[in-house]
Amino acid sequence: MIRTVLLTTISLSLFAGCDGLDGISGATKKKKPAIASIATAESLGNRTGLNGTLIRYMPAKADQALLYRGGIILNSRGMGELSANGIKSVLCPLTEPELPELAAARDLPFQSIHFTGETLDLPTAKALIAYMQAAAKPMYLCCHGGSHRAGILAMLYRIHVQGADFNDAKAEFLSLGGSTTKDAAMLAVVRATLTK
Repeated sequence: MIRTVLLTTISLSLFAGCDGLDGISGATKKKKPAIASIATAESLGNRTGLNGTLIRYMPAKADQALLYRGGIILNSRGMGELSANGIKSVLCPLTEPELPELAAARDLPFQSIHFTGETLDLPTAKALIAYMQAAAKPMYLCCHGGSHRAGILAMLYRIHVQGADFNDAKAEFLSLGGSTTKDAAMLAVVRATLTK
């Protein structure tokens, strides 16, 4: 009896701060810290069918649409969450084949323009900006976890669609999970979009 209690206590303490087991490696997964709301964006928390936190950006001006950002859409329930928030289009740098099918089932325009943190270049950034300017809004920007590439997409949107200052958009990006070191190459491309 004492040994069972001791093993249970040890097991529970090992999993404290963990989200359970990773389905691929079997390793424990650390819980991601919650993303706090800031003056220009609100964390809507984790949503069924979406990976990570759903973030709603407040428009810079009254006549501008809301912008949403988060992780990959996992299933039709995730698409339902987007529809429930009035989202009219999705832009994603991932190439998972099921994403366009999930979007089509909800009559939601979906565009994938693939890039990674290391492969984002100026022509790709300009194609992303052109799509964001023309797409139906409100828009959902996503990547796998919703922090880095989706955050860079949100920076591009804030700067080139809503007219935000680079430094304000960067501060917002960093406040919502971005990194000056991990995302340095992408941040340099965003800055390069400002020169003609």
